[in-house]
Amino acid sequence: NFPGDSEARMLLAKLCYAAGDYPGAVREFEKLLNDGSRDPVLLENLLLARWKNGQDYSKPLSELRARGAAGAFMADYAEGRVKYELKDYAGAQALLKKAVEAAPAAGAFVDQAALLWMAGDSAYRNNNREAAGFYLTELLKAGPGHEEGRILLAKIGKARVAAQKAARAQSAKKKK
Repeated sequence: NFPGDSEARMLLAKLCYAAGDYPGAVREFEKLLNDGSRDPVLLENLLLARWKNGQDYSKPLSELRARGAAGAFMADYAEGRVKYELKDYAGAQALLKKAVEAAPAAGAFVDQAALLWMAGDSAYRNNNREAAGFYLTELLKAGPGHEEGRILLAKIGKARVAAQKAARAQSAKKKK
């Protein structure tokens, strides 16, 4: 009823996205951009909607990167999320590492748990157990109820103990 109401349009776009109506989400996010809004959250949402809709998302990604520290953080997080969901864990790990490092300077970030989980899981899937352990420990500090994080961290701990035990046995064998 109020086509000029940007809050209503943003809500509609987010509802379209949540319902899996990615063409509708893209259309509504782009209308907001055409109305002159260049809010970094809008650009991030458009980037993700365009990706989910099978469209090129390079323009909102580059606009985000041009928005200073907060924009670069959001770009790294969004692109890292895309790569993670595409199972490109090496690409995701590099971008999510940058996002984790930049998060404090970028200001408040609502979904810290998702960022730390994806960073930890990507590192784990890349056999970088040290980085995975760090991210998962941070995840559990921020939200001790993250069950997947707790399970994966325990798995890493058990593997670390087994590796240390094997190394001691190998060392003792060499001394004989």
